[in-house]
Amino acid sequence: MQISKIVQSFIKNKTVSFWTPTCILIALTFPVVTGDFVYGLDGSYFWAHNYIFDSGKFHNESSLIYGPLAFLRHPSAVGNNMIYGVLCLTVIKALIAFFTFLVNSKYKNWNLIIVFIVLYFLFTISTTIDYLLLVLVLLLILLHNKSNKHFYLFLVVLIVIEGFYIKNSIGISAVALCGYYFVFVLLYKNKQFKLIGMLAVFAITILIFQGFMLFGNFQGIINMFQNYFYSTSGFSENMPLDVGPNSTLH
Repeated sequence: MQISKIVQSFIKNKTVSFWTPTCILIALTFPVVTGDFVYGLDGSYFWAHNYIFDSGKFHNESSLIYGPLAFLRHPSAVGNNMIYGVLCLTVIKALIAFFTFLVNSKYKNWNLIIVFIVLYFLFTISTTIDYLLLVLVLLLILLHNKSNKHFYLFLVVLIVIEGFYIKNSIGISAVALCGYYFVFVLLYKNKQFKLIGMLAVFAITILIFQGFMLFGNFQGIINMFQNYFYSTSGFSENMPLDVGPNSTLH
């Protein structure tokens, strides 16, 4: 009788019952990170990102589409980068798993085994944090839509900022993903001006604080977003307007 009560209490406690399959998922899909180096253009980029982060010499010369945390996409055996990469990926997957179980309980309430299998295939097929971060943003928006707990939105903003410091496409995609909810649902429909203002202040604070930690100055943040703008607008002083057979590079 006592055991039955304990089991029922365990099942009713969503935090405990959701973290249990989450931990099992993390163990089953623990990433295999060899930390080796590959040849080619992409391989040289990956090595450079790892070396720059380990040396701490970001200066203001981040590449056009990557930020100073780009090494998290492909951690290599440089300094402690592999440890940071594995920890980052593990935390992201743990949050996705837990929040997915939570979203399921609030919306569809499908069988946990089905959700577990779907998450298992997600974690084994897509191991790139680009897509995983976007999935996490979507889950947090769904949770806020049901619970109205603003903590989820602050976590969304934090993920967006981290996305920009990893790669421009992650930050841009995350903004596009949550933009409709922030502008049309929170601002236009619900008139939550104070909340939007608090989120904006939080975003600017995190952006500047982390920028100073990584670059050591405000100019590095400006240069990073300038590079992102140039990469998306196709700007290049050396790009010829004529791409025909007689075109020349200056």
